[in-house]
Amino acid sequence: MTQFALRISFILIVLTVEVQASDTITLIHHAQFKSTKVFRYLPIDRDSLQLELSRCPEIFSHQTRNIGRQAMENLLICHALKESGKYKKIQYVLSGNTDRQKLDLLNNKADILGQTTFNNALNKGLFFSDDDFIVSQVVIKKEQIYWSIYTTDNQVDSVREALTSDKLQELIGISMLSWRSNISVMQKLKLKSIKKITAPDNMFTILKRKRANFTLAGNHKNTVYRGGKLHRVEGFRIQAEYGRHFVINKNRPLLGQVINDFIAKMRKNNDQITRAFEHSGILSRHSNEEKFN
Repeated sequence: MTQFALRISFILIVLTVEVQASDTITLIHHAQFKSTKVFRYLPIDRDSLQLELSRCPEIFSHQTRNIGRQAMENLLICHALKESGKYKKIQYVLSGNTDRQKLDLLNNKADILGQTTFNNALNKGLFFSDDDFIVSQVVIKKEQIYWSIYTTDNQVDSVREALTSDKLQELIGISMLSWRSNISVMQKLKLKSIKKITAPDNMFTILKRKRANFTLAGNHKNTVYRGGKLHRVEGFRIQAEYGRHFVINKNRPLLGQVINDFIAKMRKNNDQITRAFEHSGILSRHSNEEKFN
C-alpha cells in the first residue's frame, strides 16, 4: 500500500470514529449514581453505564409511575434523542456534587447534566455563569414547584410551632453549600442562621442533634432521605422563585436544539411535560397549606 493510500485510510478511520462518537451523548451524574432511581428504573448497562435509545421505556406506563423527578428527566432526554434520529445511545459519566458536574460540563467532559437545575443555580457560581451553557426552555415551571419543610422526627412539633407562631427568626436552616436555590429561599425567610454543609448524608445527624432545625426539598412526599429519614412538616410550603431547566454543553448547539424541540412538541401536545411529571409522582395538586412567599 502506498504512503498516500495509507494516509487516506487513516483519515477514513478517524472520520469513522468521529461519526460513531457523535451517535453517543454523554450525560453526567454524581458518583452515587448506581444507588439512584435513574439507575434502578432505566435499562442502563451495569458495567458500561450505557443506555441504548432503542430501549427507552415508555414515558407513560405502569413501570414509570412514581419514578421521581430525575428518573423522569432522564427518560425525557432519552426520548428526545431517540425521536431526533441523530443519536443511538447515552453514555453516563460520573462526577462530584452539582458544582463539580457543571465544571466538568464546562470543560467538555460531558454533553448534558443528568438532571434539571434552577436557573439561578448557574448565575451565582464562582467558576461559571449561565452564559457558559445552553439553558433549555423551562421544563418544570416555577409555579409548579413548591419547597416543603423537612426535619427529623424529634423536631417536627417544635418546627411546626415556630412556623405557626411566626417565629422563623428562631430557626436554623441547613442546606448543601451547592444548593443555591435552597439557600436563596432560606435567606428570604430571615432565619436565625443557615448552616451550609458539603455532604448531604450528614444532614440527618445534624438535625437529629438539633444543631439545625429544618431543611427544604422540592417535594410533596411525607419523607425524604438525607442520611436518614426526614419528615415533612405538614401545612406549610414555599413557592419556588425559578423554574427548572436542562443544562447543555455550549459546544453542542444541535443537542440543545433537539432538547428544545422535544420540550416544545410535548408542551403543544396537551402539555405532556406536566403530565409526565405528574405521572412520575413529583407534581400534585396542593391543599390549602400555608404559603411563605
